[in-house]
Amino acid sequence: MRSNPRPLRVIAGLEALKGLLAIALLVAVLHLPARELGLGLANVAGLLGLHPADLAPPALLHGGTTGTTGSYTPLTLLVAAYASVRLLEAWGLWHARRWGVWLGATSGAIYLPFELADILRGPGWLNVSVMAFNAALVGYLTWRLWRQERAGTAVLPPAVQPQAPT
Repeated sequence: MRSNPRPLRVIAGLEALKGLLAIALLVAVLHLPARELGLGLANVAGLLGLHPADLAPPALLHGGTTGTTGSYTPLTLLVAAYASVRLLEAWGLWHARRWGVWLGATSGAIYLPFELADILRGPGWLNVSVMAFNAALVGYLTWRLWRQERAGTAVLPPAVQPQAPT
């Protein structure tokens, strides 16, 4: 069975982008004054048609409105962990590693119930689009794992597959 790594590389690029954006958020949280950060998040939320609390924890937004700098240690650890998982997943998918495909399918599937609950609270074009896109990615990765398990082949692309001695 031939394995095409191109769709995996597209997904890897998206995951790497999410990881890098998380790192950018982490740098902003740690280096911007709390007031500017809170106002910036509120502006981004307004552009996306979201409530500011959808983009940031209330403690961060309150720090932004009062102008005080609080302890962001829990947020920092959470964002660092998220970015690490996304970048690890991106590497695994880019190199067509089986664990990378498993990590991608699992980490994407974790969000589906929350995205569905968000849609049930109030459907909008953004949350429906995000869920549909995420469900498609999870479906593709799951299908890929199922197909390869059934065929008994590895996730590696043909160029990386070990060759039988001739």
